[in-house]
Order: sequence, then structure tokens, then C-alpha cells
Amino acid sequence: MFKAIGFIIVLFGLSHFFSASFAALDTAASASFKAIETAAIVSQTQLQKEL
Repeated sequence: MFKAIGFIIVLFGLSHFFSASFAALDTAASASFKAIETAAIVSQTQLQKEL
């Protein structure tokens, strides 16, 4: 019975850990896409200035 309670506690902890890590991954992916978008806009502006 104590093993089952420990197992439930471990699952509860892992669920909180993974939910936090998925949120962090989502934030990191959004920031990366915004950086790529900004780089593309800057590159496009530079190319238009050269023409």
C-alpha cells in the first residue's frame, strides 16, 4: 500500500514537471519563431535598400 501511495505521489510530481516543461517549450518555440520572423523582415529590408 505504501508503494502505491509513493507511486501516486511520483506521478503527481511528474505531471507537474511535464506541464511546466511543455509551457516552457511553447514559450521558447514562440520566441524562436518571432526571432526568425524579425530576421527575415530585416533581411528583406536590407535587400530592398540594395536594389
